[in-house]
Amino acid sequence: MRAILLNALRAQTGASPLRPADATNAFDNAPGPCHEFRWNRRALRAAASIIAGSTLAALLMIAAQATGVRILGACWLVLMFALAHVITNRACSRAAVVTIDALGITDRRLLSRRIYWQDIAAFERADLKKTKVIEFFLTQPNRPAAGQRLGLRFGTWVQRRLDLPAVTINLFLIDASATDIARAVAEFRPGLLPLEMISSLRSSSR
Repeated sequence: MRAILLNALRAQTGASPLRPADATNAFDNAPGPCHEFRWNRRALRAAASIIAGSTLAALLMIAAQATGVRILGACWLVLMFALAHVITNRACSRAAVVTIDALGITDRRLLSRRIYWQDIAAFERADLKKTKVIEFFLTQPNRPAAGQRLGLRFGTWVQRRLDLPAVTINLFLIDASATDIARAVAEFRPGLLPLEMISSLRSSSR
């Protein structure tokens, strides 16, 4: 079944059919165009500067005479070192964080696998010029996903209980704008976007 789906997609994009032995290994690599968005190194450097300033404050707290302040400063210093480690790893990585292709959306901060287009019900309305997040509803928020992280589990609960979008693509520290994400989605599934977003994309392309 996977081979049939892959060969159908590859036929639409003009790619040669896959051999049966290749179908399983290549299932996660969609044929055709692919939009990849990585960490924004400039934003990471700004975050590192903030962490460095906070580290200095923690050192001053450790040097204080009050024991409680010293303990708080030590805890704060450990937290800053942990954040610095995360920022360093992201700054050194050139792997894609968010990928949008013919099969769906992959946000490796939320889920270890792709969210397929058929699992997405619709995208939430947003002002593409101002927003820093792109949100969408799932077709089956009750169904648990393999490899689902805590943030996405909370999002599915929010959609079930409050009828709010289950998934949020946060553009903070990502080298992409809301317009970039919406334009990539429109290339594959424009029907999932609100009319306001489509109109905004058309006006920005003129």
